[in-house]
Amino acid sequence: LEVGNEAPKFSALDQGGNTLSLVDFVGSWVFFGGIQKHQHLVEDQGQGLRDRASEFSDLGAVIVGASFDTVEEQKRFFDEQDFSFPLIADPDRKIGELYGVARPSDDPAAAFAMRTSFLISPEGLVAAIWNQDSITDFQTHGDEVLSVIRSQS
Repeated sequence: LEVGNEAPKFSALDQGGNTLSLVDFVGSWVFFGGIQKHQHLVEDQGQGLRDRASEFSDLGAVIVGASFDTVEEQKRFFDEQDFSFPLIADPDRKIGELYGVARPSDDPAAAFAMRTSFLISPEGLVAAIWNQDSITDFQTHGDEVLSVIRSQS
């Protein structure tokens, strides 16, 4: 998956058991990335995004987190972290595979997606990709995403 490609379409249950699909957000910027419990840096990223959610909304952008956890695990994490954005459950790793973040099944860290996040344009194209090596500070990663949205709007 590369910048400029059409973002892979997905449909999955969120932490409340509601079906959420990428097409629900056509016309909006979408930050889509792994937000998972028990991964300190990714928890920091989720908290940083949570704290900037109103700025995303002001720019017509939405935040959608995802992990390989179940709906029930996502609900507990959502409540613990007081997130205001949806967390989708991908326990079968299908969305992770579409986005190229699922590790091989024999990898010791296969239960966790690779630390990668995507910015999807209102037209449904991948506008930016960040991996764990390009994110300088997970807590302030949201600021960088907001900057890209502002520069491309």
